[in-house]
Amino acid sequence: RFIQLHQFQEYAGQPDGQGYGPNHDIYVDSYSPEFSDDIEPTSLTAPAYRGTQAVAVAPLANLSLVTRTFANANPGVTFVDVFARPAAAADPGSGTFLETESAAVALTGLAGTDTFGTIQFFNGNGTAGGEWQAVSSANLATATAPALDMAGQVTAWQRLTLRTDYAAKRWDLYLNSRLIAADLGFLENTAASLTSLSLSGHATLATGFDDVFAGFENPLFTDADKDGLDDAWELANGLNPAVNDRNADLDGDGISNLFEYLNGTGANIPNTALDTDGDGLPDSWELQYFGTLTYGPTADPGAVGRTLLQSYQQTQNPWPIAPFATSGLPDGGCHRR
Repeated sequence: RFIQLHQFQEYAGQPDGQGYGPNHDIYVDSYSPEFSDDIEPTSLTAPAYRGTQAVAVAPLANLSLVTRTFANANPGVTFVDVFARPAAAADPGSGTFLETESAAVALTGLAGTDTFGTIQFFNGNGTAGGEWQAVSSANLATATAPALDMAGQVTAWQRLTLRTDYAAKRWDLYLNSRLIAADLGFLENTAASLTSLSLSGHATLATGFDDVFAGFENPLFTDADKDGLDDAWELANGLNPAVNDRNADLDGDGISNLFEYLNGTGANIPNTALDTDGDGLPDSWELQYFGTLTYGPTADPGAVGRTLLQSYQQTQNPWPIAPFATSGLPDGGCHRR
């Protein structure tokens, strides 16, 4: 099967040092100054699918959408990697620019007011519900947040990478090769493999996409066990890069190896969980789920029938919340609007 993408503008390729492969030196784009029709097979076979053309999604009040479908029987860990120049919107539903059947990423901000955009992700509950959450300031320093011009468009290409585990029903998000959100839930736990990738436009500004990659090897760094942790970091922290130990806790400090990696702490050095507001909830746990420290231990923002302290002590997710409606779109796309 094939899908035709009508392209009206070509964009430049990725910056030096941000290519594919462990040494970030593999560049795969080709360009034409002429208008082009890009017709490529949609089967996802080892080792990977790579797009060979850039695409600009035109501004449209009804939000333009490009969807690529995949014939993919691999039920394991799959990586999606794309360079994007999105524009910010007032809310994540309008600012969604990248999504699969399991994950969604948006950029929010106010044009002419905000100098940096906010990356948001959809943390699903597996049963058609979930919550849009913002990347916490602890995991995304202002210096690396996407800068916006006065119109609200990002000023430089951003590299977004999704690691999706279809067996565990969890996904991770990387921005410019840095892990910024981890262990997120699927919208629907019925998703068994990567079947579609949707790139969405903006109401008033063109959105650029380039160097689309989908495959079963980590395009950011050497990751033999595909657990989303850099093998070099695992070796430096006494972990086995051949074993998926992201959810283990090598130093027994109550923080998994995955969140040690996310938070920039050592996996082999016990850390006293930081709790700056003294509410009994580690800052890392609060930031993971809420992006803020404002909730108290007796709050129940997800209406799950437990206080936050109970959710933490019972290692339960403080969400989910009410189901989030979906709507069908052409070419099999589906947006969390």
